[in-house]
Amino acid sequence: MPGASSELAIRAMPREVVQPMKGNMQTDNESIHQAKPTAPAAMVTRRSGVVSCNLNDESVLLDTISGIYFGLNPVGASIWRVIEAPLSAGQIREELQKEYEIDTAACDAAVQEFLSQLSAKGLITLQEK
Repeated sequence: MPGASSELAIRAMPREVVQPMKGNMQTDNESIHQAKPTAPAAMVTRRSGVVSCNLNDESVLLDTISGIYFGLNPVGASIWRVIEAPLSAGQIREELQKEYEIDTAACDAAVQEFLSQLSAKGLITLQEK
């Protein structure tokens, strides 16, 4: 999607509400900032017990253990789609750069932040190489 926004966001939502999400995530910033940076070689894997569905160009994730739904904007949904199979953080960046017009440094920073958010919420596992 040339020219698409490079903003990445995930937003937790109450489990009773399932609707398309818009805008930025309201996050638990403290847990996100405490997460350690993801190395480009770190393998990213979806955690079992997290199911997803697409709603237009966005996605909704359900953590079946906690019962909490999460909404992903279009860029977050792209990352979720890409990590259907385990990939390194660097490979995720490369895939995003094929889809969006974003420079490497900005993309790395955005992917780092987004993976930290997913990890803090227990939706992915990160394995350092």
